[in-house]
Amino acid sequence: MIIDPEQNVAGPAGPSALANALRERCQGELLDLTTPFTLPPEASASERACADQLNALVARMRGETVALSTSISEASASTAYNAFHLHKMDQVADAQALEVQQIASAIQETSAGASQVARACENARTLTERLQSIAAGATATIAESVSELQQLSENVDRSAQAVRSISEYSERVGGLLEIVEDISAQTNLLAINAAIEAAHAGEHGRGFSVVADEIKKLADSTRKQTREITKLIAQVAQAIEQGLTSARYCEASAKLANERSAGTLDALKELGGVVDRSGGQVAEIAVVTEQQSSVLQTLSNNVEAAARHAAELARLAKDAGELELGEMTERSHHVLLRLRIDAAYEGPRAVGAQAAHEVETLLSTAFAQGLIHKRAFDEVSYRELDAEQPADRRHLERLFNVARLRAPIKPPKYTARYDESIDRDVCELLQHLHERHPDLKFVSFMDRNGLLLATARNLCEDWSGEYERDLAHNRIKRFFDDNFGLRTARVGMPNRDMVPRRATRAQFLAAGAELSRPSGARPARSEPTCAIPARSSTTSAPRST
Repeated sequence: MIIDPEQNVAGPAGPSALANALRERCQGELLDLTTPFTLPPEASASERACADQLNALVARMRGETVALSTSISEASASTAYNAFHLHKMDQVADAQALEVQQIASAIQETSAGASQVARACENARTLTERLQSIAAGATATIAESVSELQQLSENVDRSAQAVRSISEYSERVGGLLEIVEDISAQTNLLAINAAIEAAHAGEHGRGFSVVADEIKKLADSTRKQTREITKLIAQVAQAIEQGLTSARYCEASAKLANERSAGTLDALKELGGVVDRSGGQVAEIAVVTEQQSSVLQTLSNNVEAAARHAAELARLAKDAGELELGEMTERSHHVLLRLRIDAAYEGPRAVGAQAAHEVETLLSTAFAQGLIHKRAFDEVSYRELDAEQPADRRHLERLFNVARLRAPIKPPKYTARYDESIDRDVCELLQHLHERHPDLKFVSFMDRNGLLLATARNLCEDWSGEYERDLAHNRIKRFFDDNFGLRTARVGMPNRDMVPRRATRAQFLAAGAELSRPSGARPARSEPTCAIPARSSTTSAPRST
């Protein structure tokens, strides 16, 4: 049955009190499911009965909506958890694919090296065979030389023996010449005696005297020729002695050459053995290298298959990350945000809306006064701050004590072209908000790229110089480069990789981001009931998250 309060319970004066209450409730910015319908005392019994039924219905709707909100929150947390791990899987898969690619490259290089080693072994084997051939030829040649040297040594020995025999014959001829010399002397003596006897005989001995003269002449000639022959024999003996000395030297040289040739022959035989063994080892190396090359090729094929699997895993992880579960839960939250059910998130949401409203006011004033120009805001550029530059120290000194700040600043801090015009005022605004709502642990203002421009003092403490402390307690002017979480919150999972790390407003819009605030008033502000991080924005800044 459909109840129309205006038709069924209206009085003559017009719409009933219940109808007015329903109209007021439906026209509110939020559909309030927490406050029961109350009627004035003059309301009729039927109106009160209808109001009781409506309150029961609203209470049930509130309970069911709270349960739905809890389920959506759990699904949202699970989706965020899964998305985070899918992102990690994506990163791991990409890293694995890169490592596999590097391994494949290393294997290919190793395989190429093995092929080069195989070619070198083949060249070494060819060279070894050539060395074996040369060594064999040299061995044969030297063996022939040794044989010829042995024959030469024997010939030299025989020549020396012949020379010694000639020397002995010369000595014997010399002895015979001495005998001839003695005979010549005796003949000469006989000629003298014959001449003396012929002189004693007178005319009768004249013929005998002529014979005696001839005999003397013959003896003198014989003596003279004998002396010439003796000289010649002496010269021949001297020449024979020189020849004998040369023969002895040649004999010694031939023996030495023979010994050296024999040593060279032994060395060549040993070299031939070494070359043979080296050839065998080179052949074994070539076989092992070919086997390794085959194994490396198989391993390379396996690594390429692993690379394809890693790429497929990365693609699957990316596809899983692009599921619309996050967008579905986001749309569900947007529906729930239009209901007031006293959920835990309503208080922090209202505080965030209040902060966004006040930051919008500050930024609008800065735009109106010309302190910030739209181009600087839309096409923001960043510069790292340097602790040694006086202007940069003054920039940070307005926000916290920099007495212990030293270069280089770790973690690094950055500035945009417009932040100095508003950061201190926004810090004071957020500090006042934090003091009014101390349960909020993280009240900060980031730009669309994750640069924390302003924050309450609990995250902007004086610089201590201790890395771990400053990392946790001095976060202002730092980038929070969460390309997954921050980009996904802006443009959704499918488009998160389309946005550069330092993106302009146009690039965010091209990726599908909605950077302007929805039209209409912000949700009503109320006291927070739990601690959440709050981010503020303007019409030119990222949306509140």
